[in-house]
Amino acid sequence: MSLIDVAHRMKTVKLDEDQVLSWYLAVRNGSSALVTPEVQAEWNLAWVLRAWMELRWFADSGEDFGERADREIGIIGARLTALPISWALARILQSPTDISQRLVRIWEFVIVLEHRLRDISSAALVMPQDKSSVEGALLLFASASSATIAGIDGVVVRVEVDVAGGLPGLEIVGLADPSVREARHRVRSALHNAGAGLPPRRITVNLSPASLHKEGPQMDVGIAAGILAASGQVPTGPRLTGYCFLGELALDGAVRPVKGVLAMVLAAAGAGLKGAVVPRENQGEVAFLSGLDLLAAGSLAELAGFLRGASDLPMVESGVAVEHAGANGTVDFADIRGQGTAKRAIEVSCSGGHNVLMSGPPGAGKSMLARAMPGILPELTQEESLVVTRIHSVAGILPEGQGLVRARPFRAPHHTATASALVGGGVSPRPGEVTLAHRGVLFLDELPLFPPSVLNALRQPLEDGETVVTRSRATHRFPSRFLLAAAMNPCPCEA
Repeated sequence: MSLIDVAHRMKTVKLDEDQVLSWYLAVRNGSSALVTPEVQAEWNLAWVLRAWMELRWFADSGEDFGERADREIGIIGARLTALPISWALARILQSPTDISQRLVRIWEFVIVLEHRLRDISSAALVMPQDKSSVEGALLLFASASSATIAGIDGVVVRVEVDVAGGLPGLEIVGLADPSVREARHRVRSALHNAGAGLPPRRITVNLSPASLHKEGPQMDVGIAAGILAASGQVPTGPRLTGYCFLGELALDGAVRPVKGVLAMVLAAAGAGLKGAVVPRENQGEVAFLSGLDLLAAGSLAELAGFLRGASDLPMVESGVAVEHAGANGTVDFADIRGQGTAKRAIEVSCSGGHNVLMSGPPGAGKSMLARAMPGILPELTQEESLVVTRIHSVAGILPEGQGLVRARPFRAPHHTATASALVGGGVSPRPGEVTLAHRGVLFLDELPLFPPSVLNALRQPLEDGETVVTRSRATHRFPSRFLLAAAMNPCPCEA
C-alpha cells in the first residue's frame, strides 16, 4: 500500500479513530513497505493519520483533496524517508495513553517534523525530550477587539485566538449565536481567497466576556484579524490591538456592511480604543464622529496589508455622511388645504407634546394630517439625533450612506402588529415601533382594530418614556419618548 493509494482511498472512505487503528494494524501485519521494515508500521500510521486530517481540513474548502494529497505527501514523504524517526514514533506508540491521545501526539509529531524540514535539508532529526518544547512550537496566541449589540448599546468583545497542535479544526466559544459560529466557514473561505489561508492546526476562538450572548456577523473581521496574528501571518502590534474590527466577511474576502456600527464604534471609544475599522458602506454612519481614528476597509486583503504595515487603510471621509433629509412618507403641513379645526388641534398637540386622536369618515384626511406632524415639530438636538441614529442603525433601517438623522421619525405600524413588534422583544430583544418612533410620531391608524393587549402594552412607554424588556439572559431598556397620534372611523351605529 503506497501513500498515493492511501490518499485516494481517503477520498471515498470516512474514517474515525478506530478505523485508523485497524488500518494501522493491517499495515503492520503485512503490507508492502515504502521505507525500511523497522519503521514501516509507525511510518504508515503517521501518514495515514496525516492524510485523514488533511482530508477533514480541506474537504470543507472545496479543494480537490486527492490531487493535493498526491502532491504534498509525495514530496514530503520522499524527503522524510531517509530520516531516523522510528525511535521517536515508537516512544509515542509505547506510551501508556489511550488511542485518541496517541493519535493526537503522532499528529503533533508529524507537524513538528514538517516545520523542522524547512530548516534541515539533511542530517538526522532529534525529537525534543521535553514535551513542553514541542507544545511551545505549536502554540501561538493573539487577541483583537470587535463588538456586539446588547439592546441598542454596543459592547466591546475581546476576540482571543489560540493556535495549538492537535486535530485541525476551528472552534468558536463564548456563548455565540449560530450566526456567529457560522463565521468559521466564512472566515476560512475569506482567508483562502485573500491569499492568507488557515493553518492546519487546532484553532480556538474565545469571545470574551463569555457570559454575554453574542449574535450577528459583525465579528467576522475581528476573528480573521486574530487568526492572522495568532498564526504569525501579521504582527501583533498597535495596529491590531488599538482598533475595533467590524464587518461581515464574504466568501471572496470582501467586507460587507453590518447593523449597529454607530453603537459599536461609540462602545469602542468608551473602552479606550484608538479607533475602529468599519466596512466601507458603513462609513457615512460614523463620519460625523470626531476624536477617533476611523478607517474604512473594503476587503480582507486590504486589512491584512494594513496589519502588516505594508499599506494604510483610507480614513473615513466626513463628506460621505449625508444627513437624513426627512422621514419617509411625510407630508408638508403647508400643503394641506382646509381642515382648519383639525390643523389647529395638530398644532396644539405638537407644540405642547399632547397625544391626539382623530375621528372621522374614511377619506377625511386623518392619515395626511398625522403624516404632516413631524414637519412642524422642532428640529432634533445633537444629542437627540445621536440617540435616534443609533436606534435606527441597530434596527438596520438607516439608509446606506446616510449619516446623522436630523428629521423626526414617523412610524405607522399595521393594526395586525403584535405586542412584541410594537414595544420590542424577541429572544434577543430588539427595539419595537415605540422605540423606532423615539423623539418622533407613532401613528396608529384604525385604532379600534388593534388588539386590547397591544394597546395596553403602550401604557409604560407613554408614562415613563422608556420600555423595559426582560428576558432570561438580560434586561434591556429602550428609549420610547414619542408623540402618539391615532385615527379611527366613527362607530357604524352612529350612522
